[in-house]
Amino acid sequence: MNNFLKACKKHLNGQSSIEFIILVMATFVIFLSFVYLYGNKVSIISKRRTYDKVYWLCNYVRDEIDTAAMVHDGYYRNFKLPNKIYGSDYQISELRHENKVIITISCRNITYLIDVPYYEGSLVKGENTIKKIDGKIYLNL
Repeated sequence: MNNFLKACKKHLNGQSSIEFIILVMATFVIFLSFVYLYGNKVSIISKRRTYDKVYWLCNYVRDEIDTAAMVHDGYYRNFKLPNKIYGSDYQISELRHENKVIITISCRNITYLIDVPYYEGSLVKGENTIKKIDGKIYLNL
């Protein structure tokens, strides 16, 4: 009978070790799942913030150029564009047509296009000067 109890005790010790390992592994899997979900949520929020900033920047540029197009000759204004969007570099490109310019602003795989009245010159990061002379809009000239 004594040998039987010793055998049962060894079996129970081995079983509790396996149960403990399974419990630790399950806890670790749950922990990793929370880390993954949290990281994914942070990534989505960061991308949304960048999209909102690019959208705001495009509308800001559009408003400045539209204002110059609507006012009389002699209009002059300085405005500033950020050098980076939330620490990331961004690109500004311009495509000219007969009576309008299509401006593209891109940052971290987010691209936004706007069309504005035709202007001479180019848009840059940092300080920009816009003016209207003889019915034409000049940007940084």
